[in-house]
Amino acid sequence: MLHETTILYRWKENEFEKTPRTKIWYIWFSIVFGVFILGSVFIKNYLLATLLLIAGFIIWFSDNRDHIQFVEISKRGIRIDDEYIPYEKIQYFWIVKNEIGKPILILKVNRSLHPTETVAIGKSIDLEELRNFLIKYIEEKEMEEPNSNKIVHYFNL
Repeated sequence: MLHETTILYRWKENEFEKTPRTKIWYIWFSIVFGVFILGSVFIKNYLLATLLLIAGFIIWFSDNRDHIQFVEISKRGIRIDDEYIPYEKIQYFWIVKNEIGKPILILKVNRSLHPTETVAIGKSIDLEELRNFLIKYIEEKEMEEPNSNKIVHYFNL
């Protein structure tokens, strides 16, 4: 874990900038999922229809509020919310602005499930200073924002 005196950067920032879902969003969502479910029933794939129905209910009733990420960076590693990632487990990093112009830190982590970690960078953080610090511990390599993040932004999930 990170010790209080070793933390060099600390911030909290919205993970995704979400806009409230409008009535139009719910109407389109219902139409699209309804077509998929009816198509599944038409081709007699009842398992797919059931899974789509469950997924639709989960998305429909999911919490659309912003999730605030807590980030701490020290000379030992990076803490994102409750997860600590030592530098030895991070292959490389990249700092880029996402589709809505917000700076993000992309980390390629040595793990089989969810190998790419994306962190929104706080407004008070100097990007060049952060880059110069991280490059001492992690290799810098150009990466794109994961498609899953783009889908979340685009469909406001």
